[in-house]
Amino acid sequence: MLNVLKDVLYIKLTQHSTMMTPSLLPFWYSEKENEVVDLILFLIIVSAGVVMLGYLVMCRIDHFIERGGILESPQGRANQGVLVYGAPDVAEKINKMGMKCRNITAQSYPEDGCYSILFALSDEDKDNLAICHDAKSTDPGIAIVARCNTPNLRDIFINEGVDRLLSAGEPIDSLLTELWGADKGK
Repeated sequence: MLNVLKDVLYIKLTQHSTMMTPSLLPFWYSEKENEVVDLILFLIIVSAGVVMLGYLVMCRIDHFIERGGILESPQGRANQGVLVYGAPDVAEKINKMGMKCRNITAQSYPEDGCYSILFALSDEDKDNLAICHDAKSTDPGIAIVARCNTPNLRDIFINEGVDRLLSAGEPIDSLLTELWGADKGK
């Protein structure tokens, strides 16, 4: 392709030079015209390459920023699966279903990974609220399923960003089946 561009440029120069007198020839037109043509083509190709490289770098930076690429962001951490608070039996069921699951007993959200779902299922509403608040502030994209034992507190749970509320006696099995079906589809 370089030779084709060189030939086209050379033909254009020679076509114009037949109509010009020697004093009207371009300043670069001499016996070293092939070197000049090579230099011009080289500069054009290098300039185009630099522009393309700059474009690609800027696209990658834009993509990184759109994903929320900040140092404290959970996007850079590996997905650890499902997080369960206050119900070790549910964590066992999830593990038996073949999904990654971690059972926690502390009220603080672990910062060692990014989790897709948090199940806050303890019998204490204040503990469930605390872990829900901590999870949403650490990882705003996490889905939260929480048990609300006191009906008067439902609005507080919703304001904390809980996606699905379970009442005190509501079983979790149907939700786990739904989750397992969604996980198998991935």
